[in-house]
Amino acid sequence: MSDLFRPINSKWKIFKRSGQPSRQITGAFNLSKSSLHEGDFSSVPLPSQLYKPLPSLKLDEMYQSMIDHFMSPCLVLNEYNEVIFCSKEATQLINVPVGKINYTIFKMVPVHVSLAIGAAIKRVKEQGMSVCCQHIEFVINNVQRRFNITISALPTNHSLYLLMFDEQTDSAIIDKEEPMFLNQTSSISELVVDLEQELHYTQQHLQTTIEELETANEELKSTNEELIASNEELQSTNEELQSVNEELISVNNQYERKIEELTDLNNDIDNLLISTTIATIFLDEQLNIKLFTPETKTVINVLHQDIGRPFFHISHNFRYDHLIEDAMHVLRTNNTLQKEIQSYDNQWYSMKMMPYRTNENLINGVVITFINITEIKRSNEELAITSFAVAHSPTGIFITDHQGKIKYINQKFMEQKHAPQEVFGLHLYDLYTKKLGVKRFPKIWNEVYRGEKWNGEISYVQEDGETVWEQLALMPVKNDQDEIIHYIGLSEDISQRKQSEMMLKNSEMLSALGQLAAGIAHEIRNPLTSLKGFLQLMMQEETYKKEYMDVMMSEFNRLELIISELLILAKPEVVKYENKQINLILQDVCTLLHTQAILKNITISTDFEEKLPVVHCIEKDMKQVFINMVKNSIEAMDDPGSILVVSKFDPDTNQVVVQVIDEGKGMPKDRLTRIGEPFYTTKEKGTGLGLMVSHKIISNHKGSISYDSEEGKGTTVEIRLPLS
Repeated sequence: MSDLFRPINSKWKIFKRSGQPSRQITGAFNLSKSSLHEGDFSSVPLPSQLYKPLPSLKLDEMYQSMIDHFMSPCLVLNEYNEVIFCSKEATQLINVPVGKINYTIFKMVPVHVSLAIGAAIKRVKEQGMSVCCQHIEFVINNVQRRFNITISALPTNHSLYLLMFDEQTDSAIIDKEEPMFLNQTSSISELVVDLEQELHYTQQHLQTTIEELETANEELKSTNEELIASNEELQSTNEELQSVNEELISVNNQYERKIEELTDLNNDIDNLLISTTIATIFLDEQLNIKLFTPETKTVINVLHQDIGRPFFHISHNFRYDHLIEDAMHVLRTNNTLQKEIQSYDNQWYSMKMMPYRTNENLINGVVITFINITEIKRSNEELAITSFAVAHSPTGIFITDHQGKIKYINQKFMEQKHAPQEVFGLHLYDLYTKKLGVKRFPKIWNEVYRGEKWNGEISYVQEDGETVWEQLALMPVKNDQDEIIHYIGLSEDISQRKQSEMMLKNSEMLSALGQLAAGIAHEIRNPLTSLKGFLQLMMQEETYKKEYMDVMMSEFNRLELIISELLILAKPEVVKYENKQINLILQDVCTLLHTQAILKNITISTDFEEKLPVVHCIEKDMKQVFINMVKNSIEAMDDPGSILVVSKFDPDTNQVVVQVIDEGKGMPKDRLTRIGEPFYTTKEKGTGLGLMVSHKIISNHKGSISYDSEEGKGTTVEIRLPLS
C-alpha cells in the first residue's frame, strides 16, 4: 500500500493517494524485470497452459470445447485491457513478455497491432459499436498472415471486450450491425489526433483539479489545525478522564474489598452465632425478638418463627420471673445488669443484660446472654474448700511459677521460714541454697527442673546454731502439652521426730550392745577360766608343759577374735550417702554376730553374688538394719540351725536384693502386717522399736522391706535397695 498513498501527517494518520492502482496480475513465477524489444516477441515460447480460462469466468468444459473448434481465434479483455480469456487458436497470435508477467494486451502483441487495438477499443468505448481493423499482419511460424480484428463489447457485460481474429476473407460480419472499419494508416493518424485532443482536455482538467486540490488542501490545513487543537483538548480531557477512571477504579477496588470484608464478617458472625455455646438473644426497643443463637433454645422456649414476637410472649426454663422487668430497666437506665439465676433442672446461669448500641452510640434494644456456670460454681466451691485446707494445712505448702519463683505460701510455711515479703518472688534455689544454706539443694533442683519428683529429708543450720530437719517434697505441675507451668512444694519440720528417731536408734543400739556385751562377757570368761586353770597347774607343778601352752594359745587366739569383733562394732562411721558394696557391709555384720550365733549353736552362712553393683547409702544405718535382721533371726531360733544371708541383683527392677532366711518358729500371717509398728514385738523382752527404726532407714534410702513367714518353718526377710 506504500506505493499508492503518501503520508501528509503521521501523527494524525492523514495520507494522500500518490497514483493509479496497478491492475497487473502477478503470477506465481518469480521473473526478472527486464523487458524485450518489440521485434523479440516472436521468439518467446508460449506455454499452452498460461492462457487457459480463468476461474472467474466459470465456463464449463463443453463450452470451452465449442469455442476452440467452431469459433475464430478470440480474446476477452477486462476494463483494464487485461486478457482474462483466450481461445486455443488465439495463443498463436499473442506472446508472453519476458520478465514480470503482465496480462495487458498491448504487451502481448506487436506495436503496430497494439496501436490498432488501442484505437479500436477507444472507439468502442466512445461510440458503443463494434470496430473492425482490417489487414493486420501477423507472423506465425515464419509465415505472414493477415487478419481482420473485430472488437466489440459483450452484450451481458459492457466492461468486457471481445476481440475476434478472422483471417482476411470477403465476409467479416460479426454482429447484426455493420461494424466500423479502420485501416492501419488512418487509425494511427486518428489515434494521434485523438490522443492530442485528449491530452489537451486532460491538461485543462488537471489544471482545474490542481486548483481545486490547492483550495481543498488549504481547507484541510485549517481543518487539520482545528483537529489538532481539538485533539489536544481531547487528549487533556482523556488524561483527566483517565485520572478520574483510575480514581474510580481505586474507589471500586476499595468498595470491593469492603464488600468482601463485610461478607466475611457476616459469615464470621453467622458461624459465631451458630457455633457459640452462649445463649444470646437480641431484643429491639419494644422488646421484640430480633435474633437469637441456637443455644438459646435450651433455656428459652423460642423458635425461628418467633422472630418479631414480643419477648414476654415466650416462656423460659428459669426459676426467675423478672426477665421482662430487668430488660425494661436496662432500656431506661442504659446500665448493664448481671445476675446468677437457676433453671428448673438445677443448672446455674450467669445472666447479663446490656443495652444494644449502634455505631452512632444510640440505644436500639437489649442484648441478653446466659452462660452455664454450674461447673464453675462447683469448681469454685471445691476450690474454696481446697484453698482453705491448703491455707490452714499443718504442712508448709508453697507454689512457684515455671521458672521457680515463689508465688504462693500458706501460713505454716510462713511460720517455718520468714515473713511473706522476704519470700514472695524469691527463687526457690536462692531460698534453700543462699538463704538457708542447704548444700544438697542444687542437685535436688536439677532433678526437679528436669520434670522429676523429689522427696526426701534436708537439714540446715539456723542463725541461732540449731539444726533444722525438713521433710521436703517437690513436684512439677504440667499442662496437656507436657510443659511445666508450676512447681508445688510440701515442707514439714521433722526436727523433733529426727531427735526422737535418733534417741530410738541409740536406745536400740545400746540394747543390742548390751546383749552383745553379755554374750561376749560369757565368751571371754570361758577362755580366761581355762587360762587361769592352766597357769595355776603350771605354777603348782613348776614345770613347762607344751600341751598346756597349746591350749592356752588357742584360748588367746579366741580372745583376740572376740576383741576384733568389738573393734568392728566400735568402728566410727561418717553419716553421709556414699557408694558402698553391700557384700562388704553384710560380711562385717555376719562376722560381728558370729559369736552370738555360736552361743545358740547357730551357723551363719552367706551366698553373695559376685560383682554386685554399688548402692548409694549410709553405711552405718545399713549395718544397723542388717544387725537387727540377723539378730532377730538368731533370737527367733530356739533350736540349733542355720541362717542364710543372700545378696543378688534384680535387673528387672534395677535393685539390689538382700535376704535373711532363718529356720525359726515363724509367724502367723495376721502378725506380718503389724511388723514395724512402734512397740509391737513377738519377743518377751523386745520393744518393737528396732524394726520401726529399720523401716525408717530403708524408707530414707527409697527401698522396701517385705516378710514371708510360715509357722514351724522359718521366716524370710527381703530388703530391696535402689542403686542410686
